[in-house]
Amino acid sequence: MKFFTVATAALVVFAGMVAAEETEAAQVVKRACTTAPKGCVCNKVQGQFCGIASPCVVGHVYECNGSTGAACDYGPRDSCKKCNKLVC
Repeated sequence: MKFFTVATAALVVFAGMVAAEETEAAQVVKRACTTAPKGCVCNKVQGQFCGIASPCVVGHVYECNGSTGAACDYGPRDSCKKCNKLVC
């Protein structure tokens, strides 16, 4: 009986985690990358980052150009608003 209860609880927790990941993945929407505000620069490492301080817009996600160090703005992202990270 205890095993069944523990196994059921573990299954419910796992299912909840999977559903949360699918929900976050479903929120990804393809959108244009616009020029970032003047002074919102990156460290020339290709990849995405959250704007966490001015002049970047807090809560927006940016893409860093590894060749030029220029950033472009993809706009608001829920995780950037919630925890200042690409994934909370």
